[in-house]
Amino acid sequence: MVGDNFLNELSTLLKESEIVSELVIDRRSGSGENLGSIPRLFGTVDKYPVKFDFMSRKEVKIEINFKTQHYMFITHFNKLTRFLDKWKLSRAVKLNDAKFNEVYNLRDVEKDVAEVTLSKQNIELLKAMEPFDFFRMTFKEYRVVKDIDMSYTPEDAYNDIRNLVNFVKNCDLTWNTERVFKE
Repeated sequence: MVGDNFLNELSTLLKESEIVSELVIDRRSGSGENLGSIPRLFGTVDKYPVKFDFMSRKEVKIEINFKTQHYMFITHFNKLTRFLDKWKLSRAVKLNDAKFNEVYNLRDVEKDVAEVTLSKQNIELLKAMEPFDFFRMTFKEYRVVKDIDMSYTPEDAYNDIRNLVNFVKNCDLTWNTERVFKE
């Protein structure tokens, strides 16, 4: 299930949300051509602003606009990153968690900061959002991009959103950050 029906069901689950169709302009080719509109879901979960987007029929993006204290990027290890890691050419940050290090390629963060942010509870929340392409923290948002198939349901999306919100809550408590939005 993709598109408007999916978002309508997800909107019902989230309660405080609205679906907005945004005009998409082709900026990559420079043509400025109107590519149509894409429905996006904007909502609030536990006072955190959430955005849910279909990037394509097989990919979704979940964002929470909330100030972070640092940048962090997590992907899965693949053949190339394992090769680079083997030859000590990798930029991967290693935690004191061998199981995490086997699966995830953690970058763009200091080890001591990553150890605090990626508590056992937050690692479990990351695992609960699997499979994902990447998880990213910037200084203004938390983002998960996932590959999906036709078995991905609004309930699955709702669970992913709840897990990301809980991850953000844990970081908020840990780092005592200020909200970017006004309550």
